[in-house]
Amino acid sequence: MHGSRRDAEAKLRRLSEQVVPPPGSRAGTNLTLAQLLDVWWEPKRPTLAASTAREYQRIIDTRLKPDLGTKHLDRLSPFHLDAYYTRLRRGGLRPGSIRQIHAVLRGALGQAHRWGWLPTNPAAATRPPRRRKPTIDPPSPEQARRLLDEARRVSRQFGLLVRLAVVLGARRGELCGLRWEDIDFDTRTLTIRTGIADVAGRLVETDTKSHKPRTISLDADTARRLRRHRRWAERFAASQDTGLDTRAFVLSEVADGTKPYRPDKATWTFRGVAKRAGLPKTRLHDLRHFAATQLIGAGCDVRTVAGRLGHGQPWTTLNTYAAFLPERDHAAAEHLAGMLEEP
Repeated sequence: MHGSRRDAEAKLRRLSEQVVPPPGSRAGTNLTLAQLLDVWWEPKRPTLAASTAREYQRIIDTRLKPDLGTKHLDRLSPFHLDAYYTRLRRGGLRPGSIRQIHAVLRGALGQAHRWGWLPTNPAAATRPPRRRKPTIDPPSPEQARRLLDEARRVSRQFGLLVRLAVVLGARRGELCGLRWEDIDFDTRTLTIRTGIADVAGRLVETDTKSHKPRTISLDADTARRLRRHRRWAERFAASQDTGLDTRAFVLSEVADGTKPYRPDKATWTFRGVAKRAGLPKTRLHDLRHFAATQLIGAGCDVRTVAGRLGHGQPWTTLNTYAAFLPERDHAAAEHLAGMLEEP
């Protein structure tokens, strides 16, 4: 993130003074999309995760300003925006990328509508291409065990990272962002508060995707492994004539634990692990899918699964893993019918 919210608000006021049209004039005839993007982006940036903000900035700088920046707002009808999306699609841009561009446009033009600069939000009436729903193909329990075995051979740190990915279903950045202060060994719980993102080669601590912490129960074996890893980390720090920092990361390759394990390193290290395990197409993120589908298969209610995964709403879990629910529905039907059988 760049600067404080106060800095952003001050810049917003300065930009607003430059672009707000005089009373009685039509805002759309005086403002260009580039001007709107400038005045909208400054207060918007601090509200986004670092990686999302970086992507939005890239879209603004390399797509929207060069392609549409000189257009006056009243020239951006739904027809013009749909034609723009079609042109991007014909140029080879994937539907998911076009939908990201649409998200930025819809946000900026929606703000212009709320400010009274436009009578409606033209992006709200467009039809960007549908994003193809990705196929979810999580590893089986036997395959997950193979991946764990290979991960342990890499290092103590990476073996623990992969185990936590399997049992928590947490995102890569969330795993790297775990601190020892987030673990309560007495209640055997772990709280995910932040994530780690790589922004232009610099590690940045970010908010969780749902913008709120979540507490997850730990199984007894994982809690024991974490305790053991804590003792090892303390011994390693002492051997380097230092101690663990009071806010040390659980996964860290420096003695005092002040630097988190790099998310990009976790990804490319896992690629080698998956290849050696005979699963070259399996991604680190598929372990999150493994946790979700196994919990659903075990009959856990969707709200509990959503809570562990950090989904803001259970319908996100239902929508993502709908293909894995029919089997549980069949089991429910058999259960109900079984209660009606004669003793």
